[in-house]
Amino acid sequence: FRVEVLGAENIPLEGGALIVSNHSGTVPVDGLITLVSLHDATGRFMRALGADLVFKLPFVSDLARSVGTTLACADDAERMLSAGEIVGVWPEGFKGIGKPFTERYKLQRFGRGGFVSAAIKAGVPIIPVSVVGAEEIYPIVGNVPSLARLLGVPYLPITPTFPLLGPLGLLPLPS
Repeated sequence: FRVEVLGAENIPLEGGALIVSNHSGTVPVDGLITLVSLHDATGRFMRALGADLVFKLPFVSDLARSVGTTLACADDAERMLSAGEIVGVWPEGFKGIGKPFTERYKLQRFGRGGFVSAAIKAGVPIIPVSVVGAEEIYPIVGNVPSLARLLGVPYLPITPTFPLLGPLGLLPLPS
């Protein structure tokens, strides 16, 4: 990955903050890249909030837990923010990463705003983040909703390389 971070000076060096980002790309590695990039730029660790499904998927669940991801819950977010932690949320959810290439860089409807309320209650800044580029390295050209329902996932993407190349098709295209 070629990652460029702009605006890291807006991240407080101490105290809590809510990072609110778009979801970008078919494979949701944008959260992991944000976590690593934020740490590299500021030395601070971000706790990501993940949807229920994140903790039900093999491998994904273990990876999420290993980097400190916690279940997306406004009460937990408020507790972590009040304790001075940086918390990351992707309010588009799976709608943001499961959209077709023709909808790239168009924000999908956000959730109910519970995490913004948590930040306001905790008295911490809300910092918008934009992830750009992932929608070109993971373009969705199709979806198989019936198979996705059978597998219990929100979407099953067809990309230029997946499922044709099997698991190798999940590797990003060059950017």
